Amino acid sequence: MNVIYKYPLKVTDRQDVELFQDCDILSIQRQNEKPYMWVMHDTSKPVMRVTIRCIGTGQPIDKQDHQLLKFISTVQSGPPPPLDIELVWHWFLELPV
Repeated sequence: MNVIYKYPLKVTDRQDVELFQDCDILSIQRQNEKPYMWVMHDTSKPVMRVTIRCIGTGQPIDKQDHQLLKFISTVQSGPPPPLDIELVWHWFLELPV
């Protein structure tokens, strides 16, 4: 059976998430000022651990890392008080080696 699940994410360089095998990552967006990832799963499949990477605009990405990343989504953060700037985060799935 297919179902869409929502996962809370942290704005951190890399984090592991358990997903069902062969899932479809639909998007990452902000909800209530926090990042979430929506994923469509076939719940009859086995669970696997994947790594999600978050890279801010302007942060360097070395060539080896670039080849192992599959783009998911770009998300803009709200300006944290008292600053008047928005940050932009680019989210990637780290592919197995």
